[in-house]
Amino acid sequence: MSYSWEQHERGAGGKRVQDVDCDGFATSFVAKGHKKMGGRDARDATNWSALIRDFDIEPFTYAEYEAILCRLRENGFISASLPVSDKADGKKLYLQHDVDADIESARRLAEIEVDVGFTSTFFFLVGSDFYNIFSKEAQGLFSYLVGWGYGIGLHYDASLGIPAKTQSLILEVASCTDIGLATVHQGRWARDYTEEFVKAAVIDARVEPTEHSVYRADSYGEWRHGHPLDLQVLAKSDINLCINCHPLWWNEEYESRIFLLHEFVDRKKKQVAESLAENIAALF
Repeated sequence: MSYSWEQHERGAGGKRVQDVDCDGFATSFVAKGHKKMGGRDARDATNWSALIRDFDIEPFTYAEYEAILCRLRENGFISASLPVSDKADGKKLYLQHDVDADIESARRLAEIEVDVGFTSTFFFLVGSDFYNIFSKEAQGLFSYLVGWGYGIGLHYDASLGIPAKTQSLILEVASCTDIGLATVHQGRWARDYTEEFVKAAVIDARVEPTEHSVYRADSYGEWRHGHPLDLQVLAKSDINLCINCHPLWWNEEYESRIFLLHEFVDRKKKQVAESLAENIAALF
């Protein structure tokens, strides 16, 4: 069986960048305006702010993430906790991570934030096909986040058919902490989950851009709403800046999204093989 993964830009049109078939895992990208750089898709490498463009740092690497946070700190931003305030009082930075797949990278981003001096909120799925919130790996991450004062929230997946209240309770049991915030998986903005979240006693942490609030996200592996170091944003004295980074797209070295997906699949296959070997070792 082959699987396809497509990335569509908002708006009309699109250009097929690359098709890859690796060990039965077929991957296709449809992206508007992308260029190839040495066999790697450029993503938004040419759209950096002047504050970071001069650095010899490749985009979507842990080094760039640290550089972004350092620049924001130097620019006067301080950590704030979700949900985003309706008003702006100084420069507030709201960091969040929707953990769709990669637990390992989520831990790495958290460690960078600790080193720089910021905190964030991590939103977890309770029915992910890629990680188990009751696994040793996830339990270790929960302990780390709680220990450093990070927030843990629900990444609500309506397709499970499980009420948000139940999903929230499951995550509370797994993380051993209260769950008071939620975001929505796969960006289903068209639907109103207010009633569902009220029943679950969680606050909708999704950010609606306003006069006082700016939202930046690396959805599908590129900054689709503008770079976090946008000079117009940094120039404001009172602003709420919310950055949503999905751990899957960040790596030690800059690689194409196709490479990252295949690398992630290979890593998960290896983990499954090692776990299976450990569990059936007594049979041999």
